[in-house]
Amino acid sequence: MERNDVSLEAIYQYSITNNLFARASAKASRFSYAQLGREDLTYAFGAELIWQLTSDFSASASVFFDKNDSNTPTFISFDEYETWTTGIGVSAQLTF
Repeated sequence: MERNDVSLEAIYQYSITNNLFARASAKASRFSYAQLGREDLTYAFGAELIWQLTSDFSASASVFFDKNDSNTPTFISFDEYETWTTGIGVSAQLTF
């Protein structure tokens, strides 16, 4: 479905040590769909802990919360959700 999107995102990163970082993020988005006059408001919040082992290798742990509110009728509102996501990750970067 065709839509217009307006978003605002803020991220704050705090250096605990030279190679350990905490990051907090918040994002709000508004989606206006061309069909049926549907509008969605989406909110996202996150917290991450990142351990930068080298300039090319890092490990992280994170938790995120996402919520979508839609103006579709409540009896068929499959477009609304609240979700929590958490995980751990490893990242490697190869530059040449």
